[in-house]
Amino acid sequence: MNEDHTTVLSQTIMERKEYDVPLHHTIQSRFEAFDKANPKIWELYKKYALELHAARPGKHYGIAAITERIRWHVAVETTGMEFKINNSYRSRYARKLAAEFPQLVGMFRSRDLRTA
Repeated sequence: MNEDHTTVLSQTIMERKEYDVPLHHTIQSRFEAFDKANPKIWELYKKYALELHAARPGKHYGIAAITERIRWHVAVETTGMEFKINNSYRSRYARKLAAEFPQLVGMFRSRDLRTA
């Protein structure tokens, strides 16, 4: 990833906080706010999921691994920032990936959502 993209990613996460939505709101509404405020995170989910699918088509994989890859990317390839992504959002990103990219349907196993 080039330096300009890394700088933009760093600034996006630093300037926008997931805490804009009170904790008493649903996980889904907090996820939607976080996702909207951090579009570069969604870009990384898409990038890494599509790369993984290209390398291992038809295989199941855990969304947690991609989340950890994003955390690693932010920690190692950006500087001067704190970054936290709620683990509760992982299943939402997996579902969003499957909804946007039909080739990824079934790549991530998911359970029924207990809460909205």
